[in-house]
Amino acid sequence: MSNRRPAGSKSKYYNQSTSFHKSSISPHVRFLTSVPVNVSSSSSQKHIHQILTDEAFLDRACYLKPKSSPLINQNFSMDNSVLSQPDFQTFFREWVTQLELYLNQLLHLIQSPDQQDESNHKQLVCRVMAHYHEYFLAKARVLSRNVFLVLSAPWFSSYERTFLWVAGFKPGLALNIVKICGLELTFDQADRMEKLMMETKNNESAIAERLARLEQEVMAPSMLALARMGGREVNGMVNEADTAVEILAGHMEFLVTCADYLREKTVAKVVEILTTTQTVRFLAAMTQVLLRIRRWGQLRETENHGDANISSG
Repeated sequence: MSNRRPAGSKSKYYNQSTSFHKSSISPHVRFLTSVPVNVSSSSSQKHIHQILTDEAFLDRACYLKPKSSPLINQNFSMDNSVLSQPDFQTFFREWVTQLELYLNQLLHLIQSPDQQDESNHKQLVCRVMAHYHEYFLAKARVLSRNVFLVLSAPWFSSYERTFLWVAGFKPGLALNIVKICGLELTFDQADRMEKLMMETKNNESAIAERLARLEQEVMAPSMLALARMGGREVNGMVNEADTAVEILAGHMEFLVTCADYLREKTVAKVVEILTTTQTVRFLAAMTQVLLRIRRWGQLRETENHGDANISSG
């Protein structure tokens, strides 16, 4: 059966006004229903599949239960028919502003020895983790609409984008932050962290291997030939380039979803290993790193724009 598309029809990646309906569910659940049918059964694919083996643990975590988000409700149409770049950029600006407020609360707990109430710590941890999950929920909705927009990530500065790995920070970043934020781990905690580090590295390698293989396929002569054909029609049918883009997009959506799931899963497992007080310090350190990178990126762009204005003047 031909996989050509009648002339005049458009891929969702060419036509941004096309509605692409998927429910607003968390990336790790959506991943299970969005695997391309032609996924290979290589060893790396088996490793990627293993990323999902402890989904039951994640479902028990209060901060990963799908729920309504005020930020998402405010900035996104709930019928998924409008998922534009400006919408997400508005969401992201407000999300970062709220993240800064949460950082201040985390630092206040750390710097106030008289406020060591365990219940307060747990409540703040859940709020912060839920806030990070809101970002992944919103990102997943944009991803289902246009994976290439998520990969280009225009809401980040060019400096921030230098840190990105498959449309986000590397999952292992969370474990590196544990090492540098001065936590005193017990022998059991250190052993579990080491095992998690190895597991995370294996999963990162599996995704990277799959990505490298996909890049090789994209650079294959047949794919390059399709790209050169542009949008010309042959015998009243749109050429195969449109179909090739959809196939590529499907594979990339699969990989980004895997990577996002691994990012959330790694942080969730770190939090499971740490005590509540340690988790407060860990989340503060992780949030500080992300916000500092963002501020440095914004400062560089401001300086670059200033230099450009001087040159043009």
